[in-house]
Amino acid sequence: GNLSLEQAVAKATLCGASIVRNCSDHKVIISSKETNSSDYYAETSKLDVHCGVGVGELAVIHVGNNETRREFLVLGDPIAQASQAEGLANHGELAASPEVINILKRVCIIPENISTSNGPSVIASKGHCFIDFNNDTEDSIPPQMEQTSRVNNQPSVVSIDNLAKYYQLSLYIHPAARRREPCCGELTNNDYHVAEAELRSVYVMFIMPLIDAEISGDSFIDHDLFQQLNDIMVVTTRELDKFGGHLRQFIVDDKGVVLIATFGLRGSTFPNMVAEKGLPATKKIHDALQLELDIDSRIGATLGRVYC
Repeated sequence: GNLSLEQAVAKATLCGASIVRNCSDHKVIISSKETNSSDYYAETSKLDVHCGVGVGELAVIHVGNNETRREFLVLGDPIAQASQAEGLANHGELAASPEVINILKRVCIIPENISTSNGPSVIASKGHCFIDFNNDTEDSIPPQMEQTSRVNNQPSVVSIDNLAKYYQLSLYIHPAARRREPCCGELTNNDYHVAEAELRSVYVMFIMPLIDAEISGDSFIDHDLFQQLNDIMVVTTRELDKFGGHLRQFIVDDKGVVLIATFGLRGSTFPNMVAEKGLPATKKIHDALQLELDIDSRIGATLGRVYC
């Protein structure tokens, strides 16, 4: 809240450069358990990252219901800028929109080929940052407040009001992340680590309601859009709940409105999952959006092994 626009953009850029520097080519060990055995074996995989940065006015809204699932939805031109820039970046690269570069010019030294570009440009890679943040710029950015945590093993009393707040916050968390109970007796910390980092067969739906989600700046017009986005969230999660599926993500970017839903994560794995759960849910969501909200949609689905 105390940052100037230039400081905020510089801080976001430094953060993006740090992400691609530290998280690219990240090797992970995937542990799997042999059938009918207590022995684990390890597979090595690699996670990669690329980033985009945008700047401008945003709208942020809470969508969903107060019983099953909510999302904190962010939309506006900076999301489209960041998405377009990210699409230009290869693995291990950070790209910025022209709007970001125009602001960085005020506080950084930027190569001419980047500063004069009409489109997004790569401004950092895993091994190098192509813009020069002078010391005054970095020193003017307030440091991140240190967060300390203290483990308290003593039992505590939680008020009814706080329980209600915790429950409302939990609705923003993916259901699979909320489920941490042992399925077969007590689990050790190592068992939990294995359970939370694994390859699973997952049915994935990409749901694209065909609406114009561009904010206008007119509060009356935008209110109708926000209500429509909330209705889409409520209808989609309702149908997923009927079949035991999960909403993975709800986003609005330069490609439009997209909801990603899954079957096969913890808490949503079933026999004949695709035929009896995934495909019927896909059709029900498509039909409900059309019949109840008069919104056409395109839905694509696939099944495969994913790291989760």
